[in-house]
Amino acid sequence: MKDGLVAASDIRSKDGSINTDKARIAFQCDKKNKVKEILNYEIDPSISADQYIPKLMITGIDSGISHSFQLTQDLFATGTAKNLVNYKTYYYLAVAYGYNNFSNFNANKPDSSQLIQYLESRTDGKEQPIRIIAATPHPAGDNLYVQNYAEYGSGIKIKRIEGKGNSGVALDLTEDSEMEALQGPNYQSYEPVYKENNGPLLLKVVNPDSIKAGNYEVWFKVDSAYGNPTADSSKGLANYTSWFVTVFGSSDTIFSGNSITEYNEKYLRKYNQTGGTDINWGLAMSAVQQKRPGDNPTLDENGLITSNVLFEDVNNKWLSGVVDEEDKSFNNWIRAGSKFDADTDPLYNDCSMIDYDNFFSQDSNRALFYNLDQLNSFEKVIGGTFAPYYFASNINSELCGFGLQYGNGSDRKNNSIYSVSGVDIVMTPDKALWSRCPVIEMTESTGFTNPYSEGAAFKYNIRKHAGWNKDVDGNGNPIYSSNPADSGMSYFPGYAINVETGERLNVYFGESSFNTEDNGRDLIWNPTTRNITEGDKIKWGGKHVIYIAKTKYDGGAAFATAIRKNVGGANDPDLRAAYRSMMW
Repeated sequence: MKDGLVAASDIRSKDGSINTDKARIAFQCDKKNKVKEILNYEIDPSISADQYIPKLMITGIDSGISHSFQLTQDLFATGTAKNLVNYKTYYYLAVAYGYNNFSNFNANKPDSSQLIQYLESRTDGKEQPIRIIAATPHPAGDNLYVQNYAEYGSGIKIKRIEGKGNSGVALDLTEDSEMEALQGPNYQSYEPVYKENNGPLLLKVVNPDSIKAGNYEVWFKVDSAYGNPTADSSKGLANYTSWFVTVFGSSDTIFSGNSITEYNEKYLRKYNQTGGTDINWGLAMSAVQQKRPGDNPTLDENGLITSNVLFEDVNNKWLSGVVDEEDKSFNNWIRAGSKFDADTDPLYNDCSMIDYDNFFSQDSNRALFYNLDQLNSFEKVIGGTFAPYYFASNINSELCGFGLQYGNGSDRKNNSIYSVSGVDIVMTPDKALWSRCPVIEMTESTGFTNPYSEGAAFKYNIRKHAGWNKDVDGNGNPIYSSNPADSGMSYFPGYAINVETGERLNVYFGESSFNTEDNGRDLIWNPTTRNITEGDKIKWGGKHVIYIAKTKYDGGAAFATAIRKNVGGANDPDLRAAYRSMMW
């Protein structure tokens, strides 16, 4: 409120909008239900005796209920400095409202359609008039405030004891948990710890002078109907699941009060019958059920949270990638989206550019869209240079050159997009942390009896080259192994971790041995910057493609065994089974 003289009745202008001369919105939250603009329809006698005038009462932000917030700005300040001033009194009013719209307003049937969608509370919930609250900020170090353990919004480290999920948060393991996952023979952090504000629960400080030392445990009461999260029928949803928090060694418990299907930030405190607080931990928490990747194909919220690249030296951004392009580009290697008029050119009919599962129906004379990511969310990962294996092109031919997926359509669908997890991929000069792996031949071989690759190796089989065990001579040149068991084996200069399970994952890479100009024949991950040459011939830096598997790290042993053969075509059972383990 502007000052202490403003009353609750002064907030609204005649047209229903907020009277910004008297009051301004400092914080707002509402149920996430796709309802934003809420209208009331009223007759204004000064205009008409029977014409209903729409009044916009509120524009919701549609992001879920929060029970804590931070105020730092004086919304009525006229200068450039907007911060709240210590020891100055400010005035606030909290207004609750209800929404209903049983039938959209119809001017011809006002008696049987919704006139009042927005209904404002008249009391404070205790049958008392709503009060205007006077609040005075002051420094944290003065005699009004004696504790300063944390700031508002400070996150709490979370250890995952069991379960799996992310609540829509980009997970980030602590360095100790990451190092634990890199150690054999387990190659997993079984109880990973997540950094503050980057764990599978949203747990933060909201009242710094009320936080209590202790070990807090979060338990989930899981919906009994919850099924296999990767099965199409269940969609991985646990609709009636709720949570509760306890302090280890005590009976103090606070329940969520809501299922996890909706965002609801719960202040972890409990009131007694007289209005006092029996429990106040100074914390707030929420956990939100997320839909699987691919379950919202026509919405931006389709399972992708975020992606980014961090460099140790921001002035030396040495890594790039092949950016996916749309339409008839030979860089169209990610097949998410809504394209169906596919071919690059009549001369190149084999190079289909159709996004997966879309087609033109001759029966209905219209395009049908069944792609599981029609708004291209997964074409935006790291600027279009990375994607789930599920969406990678499986068009394999010398003419096209952009095939990255082995097998046929059924193999892709048997490697479901629903089971994709978040991963951390780290590249490091520390050879002790490099990942042992087979190297995949990427030279095109469709239609060839003797491919142009080294040793006439067919695409997607292991490279026919002496293995490399990280040894180099005095000039830095690789020294290759003479052991036949090492053939085709090398090291990826880094590692990958599944941040949801704490597992170290297998990493493989490919190279096109026919392309010696772009380091495609040395069994080392060392791509060049060259992309496409004249005549639409794809080089892609030697096709040093990075593959991240779903499988726990075993030095690539099982995958190497499966592809240590030399077969062409897309129907070899060993290769089909092996490539179904790919995730990114």
